[in-house]
Amino acid sequence: MSVKTLCAALVGVFLATGVHAQSVEFRGGGVLRIESDNCIQNGYTGAGTFYYVNVRYRPARVGSNGNNARLSIFFDYFAMSHGVTGKLNSFFKNGQSVNIGSQAYETSFPTKVKLVKRDPSNVNANTEAVQLVVKFRNLDETRGCTASLESALFARP
Repeated sequence: MSVKTLCAALVGVFLATGVHAQSVEFRGGGVLRIESDNCIQNGYTGAGTFYYVNVRYRPARVGSNGNNARLSIFFDYFAMSHGVTGKLNSFFKNGQSVNIGSQAYETSFPTKVKLVKRDPSNVNANTEAVQLVVKFRNLDETRGCTASLESALFARP
Protein backbone atom coordinates (compact mmCIF):
# COMPACT_ATOMS: atom_id res chain seq x y z
CA MET A 1 0.00 0.00 0.00
CA SER A 2 1.43 3.38 -0.95
CA VAL A 3 1.77 6.28 1.48
CA LYS A 4 -0.74 8.23 -0.63
CA THR A 5 -3.32 5.43 -0.36
CA LEU A 6 -2.70 5.07 3.38
CA CYS A 7 -3.17 8.83 3.95
CA ALA A 8 -6.39 8.82 1.92
CA ALA A 9 -7.68 5.87 3.97
CA LEU A 10 -6.84 7.62 7.25
CA VAL A 11 -8.58 10.81 6.15
CA GLY A 12 -11.65 8.72 5.27
CA VAL A 13 -11.63 7.11 8.73
CA PHE A 14 -11.40 10.50 10.46
CA LEU A 15 -14.20 11.94 8.35
CA ALA A 16 -16.41 8.90 8.96
CA THR A 17 -15.91 8.93 12.73
CA GLY A 18 -16.01 12.70 13.06
CA VAL A 19 -14.02 14.88 15.39
CA HIS A 20 -15.81 15.51 18.67
CA ALA A 21 -15.26 18.37 21.05
CA GLN A 22 -14.09 17.24 24.45
CA SER A 23 -15.43 18.33 27.79
CA VAL A 24 -13.46 21.11 29.47
CA GLU A 25 -12.98 20.84 33.20
CA PHE A 26 -10.79 22.59 35.74
CA ARG A 27 -9.72 21.09 39.07
CA GLY A 28 -7.91 22.49 42.04
CA GLY A 29 -8.27 23.77 45.54
CA GLY A 30 -9.77 26.68 47.33
CA VAL A 31 -11.15 28.21 50.47
CA LEU A 32 -14.86 28.38 51.30
CA ARG A 33 -15.48 31.29 53.66
CA ILE A 34 -18.66 31.27 55.73
CA GLU A 35 -20.09 34.81 55.80
CA SER A 36 -23.17 34.51 58.00
CA ASP A 37 -24.07 32.91 61.33
CA ASN A 38 -27.21 31.40 59.72
CA CYS A 39 -24.92 28.60 58.50
CA ILE A 40 -24.53 27.34 62.09
CA GLN A 41 -27.99 25.72 61.95
CA ASN A 42 -26.66 23.21 59.39
CA GLY A 43 -23.42 22.33 61.17
CA TYR A 44 -21.08 25.00 59.85
CA THR A 45 -19.19 27.18 62.27
CA GLY A 46 -19.94 30.90 62.42
CA ALA A 47 -19.17 33.80 60.13
CA GLY A 48 -15.51 34.22 59.25
CA THR A 49 -14.71 30.50 59.33
CA PHE A 50 -12.71 29.01 56.46
CA TYR A 51 -12.86 25.50 55.03
CA TYR A 52 -10.17 24.19 52.69
CA VAL A 53 -11.87 22.39 49.81
CA ASN A 54 -11.22 20.69 46.49
CA VAL A 55 -13.07 22.17 43.53
CA ARG A 56 -14.16 21.08 40.05
CA TYR A 57 -15.52 23.58 37.52
CA ARG A 58 -17.05 22.88 34.11
CA PRO A 59 -17.88 26.13 32.30
CA ALA A 60 -20.99 26.22 30.14
CA ARG A 61 -20.72 26.10 26.34
CA VAL A 62 -17.03 25.23 26.24
CA GLY A 63 -16.01 22.10 24.36
CA SER A 64 -18.80 19.57 24.76
CA ASN A 65 -19.91 20.82 28.20
CA GLY A 66 -23.42 21.78 27.17
CA ASN A 67 -25.52 24.71 28.40
CA ASN A 68 -25.02 24.30 32.16
CA ALA A 69 -22.09 25.52 34.22
CA ARG A 70 -21.21 23.05 36.98
CA LEU A 71 -19.31 23.78 40.15
CA SER A 72 -18.56 21.04 42.69
CA ILE A 73 -17.03 21.46 46.14
CA PHE A 74 -15.48 18.58 48.08
CA PHE A 75 -14.94 18.71 51.85
CA ASP A 76 -13.30 15.89 53.81
CA TYR A 77 -16.53 13.93 54.31
CA PHE A 78 -19.13 15.81 52.29
CA ALA A 79 -19.60 17.15 48.75
CA MET A 80 -21.97 19.49 46.95
CA SER A 81 -22.48 20.19 43.27
CA HIS A 82 -24.26 23.18 41.75
CA GLY A 83 -25.54 23.29 38.18
CA VAL A 84 -26.45 26.69 36.75
CA THR A 85 -28.23 27.21 33.44
CA GLY A 86 -25.96 29.17 31.14
CA LYS A 87 -22.69 30.75 32.11
CA LEU A 88 -21.89 31.96 35.60
CA ASN A 89 -22.21 35.74 35.69
CA SER A 90 -22.38 38.69 38.10
CA PHE A 91 -26.04 38.08 39.01
CA PHE A 92 -27.26 35.49 41.50
CA LYS A 93 -28.69 32.51 39.61
CA ASN A 94 -30.63 29.60 41.05
CA GLY A 95 -28.47 26.52 41.10
CA GLN A 96 -29.75 22.99 40.94
CA SER A 97 -27.84 21.53 43.86
CA VAL A 98 -27.07 17.98 44.83
CA ASN A 99 -25.27 17.10 48.06
CA ILE A 100 -23.76 13.89 49.28
CA GLY A 101 -22.88 12.95 52.83
CA SER A 102 -24.14 9.59 53.97
CA GLN A 103 -26.35 9.57 50.83
CA ALA A 104 -27.01 11.74 47.78
CA TYR A 105 -29.94 14.15 47.86
CA GLU A 106 -31.19 17.08 45.82
CA THR A 107 -31.75 20.18 47.91
CA SER A 108 -35.35 21.25 48.45
CA PHE A 109 -34.72 24.86 47.45
CA PRO A 110 -31.99 26.35 45.28
CA THR A 111 -28.61 27.60 46.32
CA LYS A 112 -28.03 30.88 44.50
CA VAL A 113 -24.63 31.24 42.79
CA LYS A 114 -22.96 34.43 41.55
CA LEU A 115 -19.64 34.95 39.78
CA VAL A 116 -17.46 37.59 41.45
CA LYS A 117 -14.25 37.01 39.50
CA ARG A 118 -12.95 34.68 36.81
CA ASP A 119 -9.43 35.20 35.54
CA PRO A 120 -9.16 34.94 32.63
CA SER A 121 -12.65 36.31 32.09
CA ASN A 122 -13.19 34.23 28.94
CA VAL A 123 -12.45 30.54 29.34
CA ASN A 124 -12.03 28.25 26.35
CA ALA A 125 -10.73 24.77 25.56
CA ASN A 126 -7.12 26.06 25.52
CA THR A 127 -7.24 27.79 28.91
CA GLU A 128 -4.68 26.22 31.24
CA ALA A 129 -5.63 27.79 34.59
CA VAL A 130 -8.51 29.75 36.10
CA GLN A 131 -8.88 31.81 39.25
CA LEU A 132 -12.53 31.59 40.27
CA VAL A 133 -14.34 33.55 43.00
CA VAL A 134 -18.05 32.93 43.57
CA LYS A 135 -20.65 33.83 46.20
CA PHE A 136 -23.46 31.63 47.47
CA ARG A 137 -26.82 32.34 49.09
CA ASN A 138 -28.79 29.63 50.87
CA LEU A 139 -25.76 27.36 50.83
CA ASP A 140 -26.36 23.69 51.61
CA GLU A 141 -30.14 24.01 51.96
CA THR A 142 -29.80 26.61 54.72
CA ARG A 143 -31.83 29.80 54.23
CA GLY A 144 -29.74 32.89 54.83
CA CYS A 145 -26.44 30.97 54.81
CA THR A 146 -24.02 33.03 52.71
CA ALA A 147 -20.50 32.04 51.73
CA SER A 148 -17.78 32.79 49.21
CA LEU A 149 -15.39 30.46 47.42
CA GLU A 150 -11.95 31.47 46.19
CA SER A 151 -10.19 28.85 44.11
CA ALA A 152 -7.19 28.24 41.84
CA LEU A 153 -7.99 25.67 39.17
CA PHE A 154 -6.03 23.97 36.42
CA ALA A 155 -7.22 22.28 33.22
CA ARG A 156 -7.49 18.56 33.73
CA PRO A 157 -5.10 16.59 31.58
